[in-house]
This record gives sequence, C-alpha cells and structure tokens, in this order.
Amino acid sequence: MRAVKQWAKHKPTFIATLAVQLVSFSDDLYENLPQIKERRLYGRQFSVPVLTEWFALYRFPRKSISAFVDFIAEFHPLGPRLVVFALIARRIVKVIRRDPNYFKGVSPDPEEVQKWKDFIDKLKDHTLSDIADDLQNLPLDPEIRPMMQQFLDKYEYELAFFFLIICPCLLLYQKSPFALYSQARAGNIDAIENLIKLDATMAYEPAISQHMIALKYMGKTNDYERLMAAPHKPVVANYSKVEEARRRSKYRLAGLIYSLSQAMGYDMDYPTIGALFDAYSQDKGDECDYDLPTGESFRKSVFNNSLPWQELFQRPEFKK
Repeated sequence: MRAVKQWAKHKPTFIATLAVQLVSFSDDLYENLPQIKERRLYGRQFSVPVLTEWFALYRFPRKSISAFVDFIAEFHPLGPRLVVFALIARRIVKVIRRDPNYFKGVSPDPEEVQKWKDFIDKLKDHTLSDIADDLQNLPLDPEIRPMMQQFLDKYEYELAFFFLIICPCLLLYQKSPFALYSQARAGNIDAIENLIKLDATMAYEPAISQHMIALKYMGKTNDYERLMAAPHKPVVANYSKVEEARRRSKYRLAGLIYSLSQAMGYDMDYPTIGALFDAYSQDKGDECDYDLPTGESFRKSVFNNSLPWQELFQRPEFKK
C-alpha cells in the first residue's frame, strides 16, 4: 500500500481513512450491486425471508444496525473502541446540526483528544493493512471463520437487511430504508418503484400492495404498469461493457468522498480524489486507474454524483 500511504500523508487522518476505505470497494461494487436483487452478496446467498419478519425490519431498522455493530465489535481488531467512537461521532454530528455554535468556547480535555487521535491513527493503520491483505488475496484466519459463520447464521435476517437494504438505499437513493418505506406507504410512486426495484418482496407489503391495486382500479394505468414492472428492473443500469459499469460505480464513490470531505470541513478537490484512485490502482500493479478520465470530464462526473449527497449532508439552516 505504498502509493496509498503516500497519498494519505498530510491529510486529516479520519477523512483519509474513510476515503481509502470507500475506494477499496471500487473493485467489486459494480458486480455486487446488481446481485443484491437476488439476495446475493460476495458469494453468499441469503435465504428467502419470512415476509412478516422481513417487513418488520423496515419499521424497526435498529435491530439490523445493532446486529452490524455487534458484528464489528466481535470481529474487528479495534471493535469495541470503534463502536464507542462511532456513537460519539454520531452524537457530535447531531449536536452540530442542531446548533453549529454549540462547541465554540468549549475547551476539550487534551488527554481525551490525544487518546482519540491515537485511536484514529490505529484505525487508519488497520484499514491500510486490511486492504493490503485483500489485494494479496490472503485467506481469513481459520480460527475466526467458524465463529464468523456462526454469527452470520444467527443474525442472517438482520445482517442481510443491513447489507442488502440499508447500504444500497443510502448509496443509491441517499435515504434510509425507513424514510423510503414511509414515503412508499404514503403512496409516493417514485418511492414505491425504487423500493421494489431494490427489494421485490415489498410488492407484497400490505400497504404498498394496496396502493398498487388502487392505481389499477382508479384507471392510472401508466403508474400501475410502471410499478408492476419494477421487480423486473435492475437496481442499477445495465452496461454492456464491464469497464463502463466499473467506471459508473467509481463515480458514485468519488461523489460520496467529495461530499463527505466537504461536510467535514476539508476541501478534497477533484484531482486529489482522482489521485487516490490512481494510487490504489498503482498498489495493485497498474500505472493509474485506467477506468477514469482526467480533467474536466472527471470533475463533472464527480460533481454530478455528489449533488444528492450535498443535500443530505447540508445543515438544516442551509437547505433550500
């Protein structure tokens, strides 16, 4: 990971770590997104759910998030502290969104600041080490494998919901499943279509199916046929060339990185983001990332893919 480590120098550690982690997903995101509809991810086929239990996760997504948090706490080398850090960060973000001046004039404890700074440095080191292992195709520790399998089996519904619904909803629609589900139950046609494209079982959710039946008998044929076709539509656009599918998925990640850096007060410009993709490719043995253009073409693509995230990350007082 020499090139990526060099790229990360002199950049805020937490933002750089997030950016590197997101770029590492670019290898297989373009393959995994289309498989979500078949309830398949990274070679694992998730079972067909009992619909009443599955629909309940849309109403109470915390069960799914809690299972994922427990998974991280159990199997990540920094698990327990990483969970605490995430909870503290979430709380700080919520406070700042409500009152941007809340922490002005507050003197933080230097020891606490140093403790968490050291933790973030360790997190970066572990992230780079994990990605380096992935690039070398190193196998999972044989002692951990059976424990991880047991955990996955025990919390299959909850973890399936996190990976197949929560993450894609945020990445594709910049909405939580709860928000999208609420809009769909209220009869929003776009929300219903997006939800069913992602999860075909939602066509059988009582409130949503009632809306679909009502459209038929109200004579709204176009909307009805549009929703009836949704289970057969791909989650993301199909591209005839693998290179184009890979490029589009990288644009999504680049747009997210750009917006995250802006939201955190660090202006990670387009050339810097492009340089990270190049560095990651160099650590894989290529001269650069051949999928991505440079200059104005790359800038426009990243900017366009950042727009939905810009709205999501803006503080309430700045939203139009």
